[in-house]
Amino acid sequence: MKIWEEKAEIQLPEGFEEATVGEKRKTYGMGKKLPDKMYIVRDKHVIISTFSQELKEQKESNIELVKTLNYLYTRTVPGYKNIGTYRKNIDGQEIYVIQYTSYAQEDDIYTILAIWRTEEEIHLLSGVCRYEEIPQWHPVFRSVIEGIKIG
Repeated sequence: MKIWEEKAEIQLPEGFEEATVGEKRKTYGMGKKLPDKMYIVRDKHVIISTFSQELKEQKESNIELVKTLNYLYTRTVPGYKNIGTYRKNIDGQEIYVIQYTSYAQEDDIYTILAIWRTEEEIHLLSGVCRYEEIPQWHPVFRSVIEGIKIG
């Protein structure tokens, strides 16, 4: 499946279906930018989504961008706790990954966020599941991230 404005490709595991606009709004809210693509395992509420956004005069390095996102999440995501950040080299491109837990209305949730930046844009790929389901879904998310093909 092509993502990030056709600049990369991932393989989705079985069971993921494309989310409706209503499911995107329910997950991300009415006033926020909706993901470009969102796939969901409906009975488990497990989500993989992608976003691309234009960078406006941001000259900081990739690691500084990751530190900035980590700082912003600490201030804006309820119960945010970073549980790991690492860098991957995929097809000669740096991709940074942030893993964190946070609070939701009913459950604590786990998010893994892959970040790829070009000169003009930032591209995000996120995987989200309930905290207690990390052992089942973390390997799936990691496989999707490590299987990203750029170009």
